[in-house]
Amino acid sequence: MSELLKRQIAAARGDILILVTDDMELLTKEFIQELACKEQELQRQAEEATRLADEAEQARLAAAEEQRQGRDPRINLHVVKDLSKFTSLPEGSYSLVICIGRDNAQTHRLYALANPFKKANIPVVFGNPQRGLIFTSPTWRDVDLHMSGMFYLANQYIRSIGKKGSYAEFGVFDGRSMTLAYHALKDSVDKFFGFDSFEGIVGSQDDESRVFPDGSYYANIETFWHNMGVAGVDEKRVVPVKGIFQETLANNEMNHASQRYSICYVDSDIYEAAYLVLNYIKSRLLPGALIMFDEYHTFGADPNRGERRAVRQWLDENPDIILEHYRNFSAFGAGFIYRLSGSPQK
Repeated sequence: MSELLKRQIAAARGDILILVTDDMELLTKEFIQELACKEQELQRQAEEATRLADEAEQARLAAAEEQRQGRDPRINLHVVKDLSKFTSLPEGSYSLVICIGRDNAQTHRLYALANPFKKANIPVVFGNPQRGLIFTSPTWRDVDLHMSGMFYLANQYIRSIGKKGSYAEFGVFDGRSMTLAYHALKDSVDKFFGFDSFEGIVGSQDDESRVFPDGSYYANIETFWHNMGVAGVDEKRVVPVKGIFQETLANNEMNHASQRYSICYVDSDIYEAAYLVLNYIKSRLLPGALIMFDEYHTFGADPNRGERRAVRQWLDENPDIILEHYRNFSAFGAGFIYRLSGSPQK
C-alpha cells in the first residue's frame, strides 16, 4: 500500500471508515495489521525511553502519549461486494472516509458511493496509489508528458515574466492539483486561489453530460482542507472559494477582484464554466501570464464542445487577446501564453 494511505490515516483526528472493493480486502487488512504492529513497536520504544528517562522527561513523554492515545483512530473496514448495486453504508461517527479500489475507475465509483458522508461534511479521500497527493516539488524527470512536468516548466516560465502574481485554479475537486501547484510554484507566486462548487460539476450540456455529468467530481471542502494538511501545504496561503461560478465569479466580494494572476489552471471540464472563467480572468491576467486547460483536447478536440469551445468564443469576442500555444501536457491538457495586441503591456 502507499505512503499516501499512511499519511491519510496519520492525519485523522478520530475514527476512520475504509470503503474497499472485495479484491482489495486482503491487501488492505494486511496493511492495517502492519500499521498496528509498527504502532506497538513505537509504543514499546516509548515505554523503554520513559523507563530510562529522568522525571521531567517522563512527564513530557507521558503527556505526549496521552495526547497520542486521544488521537489514535479506530479503523472500520467495509467491503463493497458489488459496485453496480446500491450499497448501504455503515453508520458511525467518522472523522475520515478512505476509498480503496483496484484502480482509479473502481475507486472513483467508491468515491461516488460515499456522497452521503460528503454531505455530512466528512472528508472523503482516495487511498489508492494511482491517485496521490503531491508532497514535494516535481522534478525534471516528469518534463514534457505528465501534469507534474507541466507545473515544473510553468514555474520556470512565470519567473521570466517579471511580475509576481497569484495562482488561480478553477475546478479543484479534492485538491490534488492544488497540492502540485503549491509545491511547484510556492516560491514564484503570492497566493493560491481555488474556485469550486464543492458539489460537483454544474451546468453540463447534453453533448457533454456523457463524459462530465452534473454532480460528478464531487468533493466537499472538508476533503480539500484535509488533503492540504496531509500534503504539507501552508494553509495561510491557500484561499478556497466555494460556490457555483455563475455566482462567485460575478461577486466582487467573493472572487477577490483585486488579484492579478500570473498562472491560471482551468479544470472546469465543460463549456459554460470555462467561458465564465475566461471572462473573469480577462482583466486580472498579468501580461505573459500562463493559462493551462486540463481538458482542452477532450471530446476529440471538437472546437464546438467543452473548454475548446469556450476558448474559441472568448477569442472571437476579444480580438485584442492573443493566446500563444506553449505546450501540451497529459492526455488532454494544453497551456497558452496570454498577450494583448495593439496596446502597451502593463
